[in-house]
Amino acid sequence: MGNQDSFGAAFGRLMNRRRAELRLTQGQLAANLYPNDGNAAETRKGDISKLENGKVANPNTNTVNRIAKALNITADEIDALQRQAQMSPAQQLDHLTTLPRDTLELLASRFEIPTPHQLPDAELLDALTNMAVQYRSYRALIDGLDDRVTSIANLKGAAQDAAERLDFETVEELLARVDTVETEIAADTKQARAANALLQGRTQQAYTLLTAAADSFASVDPVEPSRRRNTYGNMLYDHGARFAGDGLELAARIWDKGAQDLGRKTEGDLWASLQNNLGTALRTLGERESDTARLLQAVDAYELALQEWTQDRVPLDWAMTQGNLGSVHLTFFDKTGDTAHLDS
Repeated sequence: MGNQDSFGAAFGRLMNRRRAELRLTQGQLAANLYPNDGNAAETRKGDISKLENGKVANPNTNTVNRIAKALNITADEIDALQRQAQMSPAQQLDHLTTLPRDTLELLASRFEIPTPHQLPDAELLDALTNMAVQYRSYRALIDGLDDRVTSIANLKGAAQDAAERLDFETVEELLARVDTVETEIAADTKQARAANALLQGRTQQAYTLLTAAADSFASVDPVEPSRRRNTYGNMLYDHGARFAGDGLELAARIWDKGAQDLGRKTEGDLWASLQNNLGTALRTLGERESDTARLLQAVDAYELALQEWTQDRVPLDWAMTQGNLGSVHLTFFDKTGDTAHLDS
C-alpha cells in the first residue's frame, strides 16, 4: 500500500483546491500572505507551489495558520488532516466516510481504480468500500502465512535418522509430510499474491497464480487440485461481482476446469459444488449480457449439479440449487418473454 500520506501533502491538496475555489493565482495568494513584501507575487510563488505539491512534509505551524486564514480553512479541517496523517493507508480504509475527497482519490489511485477524480462522491466511496472488503481478506491471507520452516527442518531431520536405520517406510512417510507442508506453503503464498493482484485489478495474473497453486497439489492428492479450484474460484467471482473486468469469466473457467478434471464418479459432492458454482458465475454473466447464451449454459450446469444433489440425499443443497435454477429461468423470461422457461 506504500507509505502513508504526510500532513504536508494532504494540506497542499486542500490548499490547492481552496485557492482554485477562490479563483486566486499562486501569485495573488503570495501577495495576500505577505502584504508588506511588494515582490511577494513573484518571489514567493515558488514557496506556494512547493506547499501545494506536497514538497514540504511538515510545514511550519505559523505558515499553515496564515494560509488557512487566507483561504478560509477552518481549525477543524486542519485537525482532521493531522489525524489522517497519523493513519496508515490501511487504517484509512476503516474511516472512509470521514476522509476528504482528495484523500479518497489518493486511496483509489493506490488500488488503481481508473479515473477516480471523475467519479461522483457516492461511486468513489462505494468503490473504495468494496476494495476495503477485499483488502481485509487479503490481509487475513498475509497474516495467515505462518512460519513452518522449523517444522519442515524437524521432519527432514527425522527422515535422515530413519534413513540411517534403513527404515525406508518411515522415510517415505516423513518426506511425504514434508512435501505436503512445502506444497501448502507455496500454494498459500500464491494465493496471497493472487489477492494482491486482485486489489490492483489484475485478474488474469490472479487467475494464473491460483491455477498454479491448485495444480501444485496434483502429486500430493489427485482430488486436491479440484478442491482448491472450488475455493479459489470464489476470489475471482467476488472480484468480478463487485467490479468490471473478466473476474466472472475467469471464475467460471476455474470452476469448469475443476469439474472436468474431477468427474462426478470421483467425488460427487465436490463435483456438484463445482457445477453449482459454475452455474452461478454463468448466471451472473448472463444477467449482465444482452443475449441468453450464458443463461442457457447456467441451466446446464445447475441441472448437472442436481443429478448428484438430490432432494432425498442432500435436501438443503438440492433446495439451494433449485432456487438458483429458478432465478436463471426468471432472468431468461425477463430478457426474452419466453414463458417456456417459467414452466421448467
